[in-house]
Amino acid sequence: MNSDSQDKELVPLPKAPGMLSDSQKNLFILEHYWEGLDWQDTTLIGSDALTNAFRKWMQGILWLPQADAATVTGSIISNGHGHPEMQTELYRMTSDVLNDPNSEVRNDELFLPVLEAYSTDSIIPETDRMRPAFLLGQLKMNRLGTITTDLTITLSKGGQTTLGRLAVTPFTILYFFNPDCPGCEEISEVLITDSGLQILEDRNMVRIV
Repeated sequence: MNSDSQDKELVPLPKAPGMLSDSQKNLFILEHYWEGLDWQDTTLIGSDALTNAFRKWMQGILWLPQADAATVTGSIISNGHGHPEMQTELYRMTSDVLNDPNSEVRNDELFLPVLEAYSTDSIIPETDRMRPAFLLGQLKMNRLGTITTDLTITLSKGGQTTLGRLAVTPFTILYFFNPDCPGCEEISEVLITDSGLQILEDRNMVRIV
């Protein structure tokens, strides 16, 4: 993100200190981006101007390495402390991108800091914070790199077991589906009948559950 290209109508980009590297400047700009927003102007809610400013910020976020991006996504909420209406609007916009199941860039790790900032801000009405707080607890379970909660599961070829009792294989396909979903039934049929997957299962290289 270049601090010379500014949305002069809404959010002027912050000036990054000159001693920072290019990557550090990008991180600085994205972290401090929302400080330039007029948080008191609630007429911006639902406006094209706010949407465009948000898209510009989100594009920058998605270009960052995930570990770096996760350190600054919460700033979209924390920078607006004291202005709950605008915080709620930007929370909704962020949720649509990072938490919607149909979003191509859904990312729990980037959304977690947003949830933490929103659900712990005491100025935001408690009724607005209840669902995000619940979702925060859910997303903190079974995060990447952590040991998953043990589950009782039905195997693709019948019978039940728990995750903890599964034979160790290089890869495990854990497939959740809705029995009333026609598309899910089609995928299930492929997983059960695909000859390539059957060979890998026979060789204990993959487990489908």
